[in-house]
Amino acid sequence: PPSSLYTSVAVGGTFDGMHYGHRKLLTLAISSVQPINGRLLIGVTKDEMLTHKAFADRIPPLRQRIDGVLDFIGNLAPGMKNRVRCVPIEDEYGPPGQGVDS
Repeated sequence: PPSSLYTSVAVGGTFDGMHYGHRKLLTLAISSVQPINGRLLIGVTKDEMLTHKAFADRIPPLRQRIDGVLDFIGNLAPGMKNRVRCVPIEDEYGPPGQGVDS
C-alpha cells in the first residue's frame, strides 16, 4: 500500500560482511522507498568507531564495506542507482541526524 512507502529512507550499520541480517535490512529499506522519487541513505560506520568492537582487526576497511553495500543494492535494485547515497557514519547519530541534503 502507498502508505507504507516513503520518499526518504535511512539505515545504517557496520556492514562487516554481507550476512543475512544485512541483506534483509537493505532489502526492506529498498522495498520501503517510493519507486519513482524515493531516496535511500545508507550510513556505514567509519573504521575509527569500530576500535572497541569484538574482532575489530578482522573488519574490512570502510571503502570495502561501502563497495559491498553498493554492489548488493546495485544487484537488488539497479533502477535505484541514482537515488542511493552511501555515506560514512562519523558519530553515534549518523547521517539521519544531519538531514538528507546535508
